[in-house]
Amino acid sequence: MQLHAKPGEQPIRIFIIKYGRSTHWKVLLTTDTSMNFVRAFELYERRWGIEVIFKECRGYLGLGKCQSRSYNAQIAETTLCFMMYQMLSLAKRFSEYETLGALFRSERDRLQVLTLWSRTLEEVRHLLEVLSREAGVDLLTCLSTVAARQMADFSTKVWAHFLCDSDDYAMPDLD
Repeated sequence: MQLHAKPGEQPIRIFIIKYGRSTHWKVLLTTDTSMNFVRAFELYERRWGIEVIFKECRGYLGLGKCQSRSYNAQIAETTLCFMMYQMLSLAKRFSEYETLGALFRSERDRLQVLTLWSRTLEEVRHLLEVLSREAGVDLLTCLSTVAARQMADFSTKVWAHFLCDSDDYAMPDLD
């Protein structure tokens, strides 16, 4: 059922529907009076998925509970929260958990104890393990290869500095 109304200055289009197994009626409102029902319903479904993500992030991951007054800290906490959500969603996809809620509850106590930095490193490590397992690559071999290349590059710079005694080959930083 659809209705047109103009409760104030803005005209609206109202769709009243009952779908699926629900016995309740849903009301969809739009200010785009040219929008048809199918498009309005598609947008509703898309928006509902976003609402669920925000609700889960607030409830399970503490979105919006950052106590810092720093804008950068607020942005960092929000970004890390959504990164964590994505990583946990990926973990759910590869594990036996039935719902994200069960996964969040199993991780909640562990995550509350960790600092922001260690949380990030732990989740990146876990993501690398999952991706390496799914790709069939040994993570330790890859990390050892990267470390060996960095060490070889550092050794080359040290030898070049000692052998060439020139400003072109400055001693590399040890940090």
